[in-house]
Amino acid sequence: MSGDQGYPGATGMPGGQGYPAGPGLHGDQGYGGYQGPGQQAFSGPQGYPQQAYPGYPVYPVRPPDHPSATTIMVLGIVSLVGAFTCALPLLLGPFAWNMGAKARREIAEANGALGGYGQVQAGYICGIISTVLLGLTIVGFVIFFIVLMIGGLASTAAY
Repeated sequence: MSGDQGYPGATGMPGGQGYPAGPGLHGDQGYGGYQGPGQQAFSGPQGYPQQAYPGYPVYPVRPPDHPSATTIMVLGIVSLVGAFTCALPLLLGPFAWNMGAKARREIAEANGALGGYGQVQAGYICGIISTVLLGLTIVGFVIFFIVLMIGGLASTAAY
């Protein structure tokens, strides 16, 4: 087989049927690149032909995450998971909620320049849930002490 015929049935491949040979094959000079006003085409390192094939997509660059995105997510998850081991990590919930609300606002105002919305949203929701659990825990303790005090007063009044 010769190099310009390609493999049998390789239509659409460089050197195949209906598609020109790739750059640098058989002495051609390549496809050439985009030339903006006042720019020269990049020809690559000396001795190498230009390797630009048409039709390949250019993928967008992912914006950087918000600087506090990971912190908010960790605070929210620790406050929620820690609520089931001891009540102390519940105190982190309001911080995750507050920081998450601020970061969500900053990401929305950045118009796509900041990422990490999923991490912020996860920490924000976990912070809300753990803050509600913190409120219920406080209400439970207050009711417990009120019942304890009423029970103590009732038992001393009977004597």
